[in-house]
Amino acid sequence: EYFLKARKIFVSVYGENHQHVPNVDSHIGSVYLSMCDYQQTMKYCNNSLEIRRQNLKEDHPKIAISKVMLAHVYSKLGNKEVALQLYQESLSVLKKAYGENHPQVGLIIMRLAIQWEDFKDYTKALEYFNQAENFS
Repeated sequence: EYFLKARKIFVSVYGENHQHVPNVDSHIGSVYLSMCDYQQTMKYCNNSLEIRRQNLKEDHPKIAISKVMLAHVYSKLGNKEVALQLYQESLSVLKKAYGENHPQVGLIIMRLAIQWEDFKDYTKALEYFNQAENFS
C-alpha cells in the first residue's frame, strides 16, 4: 500500500520516467513476488526495467539488477531458458561493473547454479556452486 502511494507521489511530482519510479516499482514487484502474484510482479519489474533502459545504458548495474528480478520470476513460472539468459546477462554486467568478488556477483553465480541444477546439468551446476563457495 505504501509503495503504491509513494509511486503515485513520484509520478505526480517527477513524471512516469523519472529515475525514482523504477526503484519503487522494483519494491512493489518484490512484494508481489512474496505474495506469489507473478503477473503483478512481472508488470512492475518490466516497467522498472523499461524506465531504466530509457535513462541508463544497457550495461548499467541497475539494469542488471532489474533483469535479475525478472529472471527470478521467469524461473518461478517455469520459463527456465529465459531466466538463465537474464541471469547470464546480469552476471556479465555486474562482473564488469563491480569486479569478480562482489557479493552481487556471488548471488548471481548461486542462482545460475540453481538454474543449471533445474536443467539437470549437474556438471554445470557444480561448477557454479563451487564458484559460489568463494563468496561464503
